[in-house]
Amino acid sequence: MNADAERAEPDPDDVDAQFARIVAGYHTDAPERPDIESVELTDMTALSGLSPRGPEADEPGLLDGLDTFGADLDDDEDEHYVPPPPPPLPRPTKRVVTAVLVFAVGVLLLFWPELLPISDQLVRFAGLAGIVSAVVMLVMLLKPGDEEDYDPDQGARV
Repeated sequence: MNADAERAEPDPDDVDAQFARIVAGYHTDAPERPDIESVELTDMTALSGLSPRGPEADEPGLLDGLDTFGADLDDDEDEHYVPPPPPPLPRPTKRVVTAVLVFAVGVLLLFWPELLPISDQLVRFAGLAGIVSAVVMLVMLLKPGDEEDYDPDQGARV
């Protein structure tokens, strides 16, 4: 083999030859690169042939177009969605208010029995009874589901 045949590039489809060429190049020293701080931007563009704005500095680049994106839109603040006001909260009935007050008094008596000048055990029993009765009242005030839609015959048939 002559020297020209060895320096010729191997076939790009020959993977083994490409790998051998890469491995053979490991023992050679890499060319020395200039220190990045010492190189000016103008020196870099002169070396690489590129400019910071692209190959043609007169044409606006993609990033220049993004800077002006939406500049022709109106700044109208009037065209935004305003949701309708929420519906008013339902007013609690007298029975619900009574049940909540009985519950609150029951909790107070359960934790601070010294509020009443009678036996602590009797006050705690009254507080516990108030809590239980308030819970029962609130459960009884719950609205049942639609009984009209309930049909026990609707279901899986075997």
